[in-house]
Order: sequence, then structure tokens, then C-alpha cells
Amino acid sequence: ERLWQFRTEAEAAQGAMTDQSASIEQLSHALEEEKQAHAEAAMQLQDAAAQLAEAELQKGKAEAEVQALSRKLAQLQSTLQLESVARGHAESTQGSLLEQLAEKASETEALKARLSVAEAKQQST
Repeated sequence: ERLWQFRTEAEAAQGAMTDQSASIEQLSHALEEEKQAHAEAAMQLQDAAAQLAEAELQKGKAEAEVQALSRKLAQLQSTLQLESVARGHAESTQGSLLEQLAEKASETEALKARLSVAEAKQQST
């Protein structure tokens, strides 16, 4: 009976070792899956960091382009203001010249009239 008891205990111990071995194998497999998931997460993190760096680069380029366009816009606005001032000056000058021309035309007409009167007097004498 003692032999039978040892045998039963040995079989029980063998079963427990088999169960423990299976548990260790399951834990090992779970650990391997966890390592793989961690490696994939690390790769995704690296990809995200690379995308962020690219986005920052594009943002910098876009900001530089906006600044360049702002400078160009300021130059165009300045040119437009200068052209507007020049146009106003030209219109003012043109108006002044037209007034002077009208005065000269009036003086010329007066001189022609005086000349006609003088010629008429000379011919009558």
C-alpha cells in the first residue's frame, strides 16, 4: 500500500510538473507576444516621430512662404500707393497745364483781336 501511495504521489507530482510546464510555456508565449507588441509600438512611435518632424518642416516652409508673400504684398501696396500719389500729382499738373493753356489761348485770342484792330486802322489810313 505504501508503494501504491508513493506511486500516486509520484503521478500527482508528475501531473503537477506537466501543468507547471504548460503554464510556463503559456507564460513564455504570452511574454513573446508582449515583446512583439512592444516592438511594434516602438516602431509606430518612431513613425509618428518622423511624421511629426516632417510636419514641423512643412510648417516651417509654409511660415517662410507666408512671410515672403507678406513682404511681397507690402511692396505691392507701397508701389500702389506711390502710383496713386503719382497719378494724383499728374492729374493736378495736367489740370494746372490745362488752365495755363486756356490762359495762353485767351491771351492769344486777345492779341489776335488787337492785331486785327491795328491792321484795320493801318489800312484805313
